[in-house]
Amino acid sequence: MPHYQNGVQAKEGDLVFGKTCNLGGRFIVGTMMEIIPGSESCNCRVAFAEVLARPDATVGESGISYRSYDKTDFLRVIKPGFDYGETREFDLIARADGQKVAAPELAATTTAA
Repeated sequence: MPHYQNGVQAKEGDLVFGKTCNLGGRFIVGTMMEIIPGSESCNCRVAFAEVLARPDATVGESGISYRSYDKTDFLRVIKPGFDYGETREFDLIARADGQKVAAPELAATTTAA
């Protein structure tokens, strides 16, 4: 069974932090949807949500639209998504079953801008 960056076994339903294959190196926080045993590359799918400023949203794009707190015309869209990734590129944040885990060493996976 595939493992996360710190060697902990990956499980479906886990809350994770890391990079997927097709988002240009952007970090995400998401839920591990599927794990493909016996594969090292692109061995998982992770579901996540993006918050986009309305001008960045595609016309007709599905998602939840909402107005900013100060009631200006600045709209945002919460857009669900998923992408493929490699479990070894992710850190475990929390188990779906509530099992406690050690805090991930995020400093090791992020780089200074």
